[in-house]
Amino acid sequence: MDMQANILPTSTPVVQTPPSKSKHSGLSILFMILLTGVLIILSEKILFDVNKAFNPSDRTTCTSSYSRTCDYTSTRDKYEANRLLIHALVTLPILLGAVLLYLLYERKTTSGGHVASWAYFGAAFWLCIRLLGEMMYFLIRKYESLGIYIVLAVFAAILTWLIVAFQRRHAARIAQHIQ
Repeated sequence: MDMQANILPTSTPVVQTPPSKSKHSGLSILFMILLTGVLIILSEKILFDVNKAFNPSDRTTCTSSYSRTCDYTSTRDKYEANRLLIHALVTLPILLGAVLLYLLYERKTTSGGHVASWAYFGAAFWLCIRLLGEMMYFLIRKYESLGIYIVLAVFAAILTWLIVAFQRRHAARIAQHIQ
């Protein structure tokens, strides 16, 4: 009898953990996505109107009022530089406000503002990506060879930061599961 007891495999009881419940409702996540879209469309309209109202360089400005010849390259560069500056002056305060709102509600997961702050942070993140793209396009067009180096250096810095951030997050998750 002892031999049969040793031959039979011993099994440990399998403990099933219940699936973790999300702290946020599906409907609030859906509305957060919709709010992010609305905020992106609103911010795009704001950027367009602010540029139209406050850009001192007009695309059709001619260098001389006596002749009909226009220096479009100089005017276009001034217009693009002013547009870039105006977009930066609009984007940076929006980003600062979104980060402050996110930090205000970061630990308050029971409040509705937590999920809504994600939408504002997402829209601000979109504006920053857009501004970065505009800056890179301007640099490549204006300073062709130097612009390419600057753009590649910026991409390298961003990718390095993303790799480090995601690896830290992954390591923290693994450490949390071990404990």
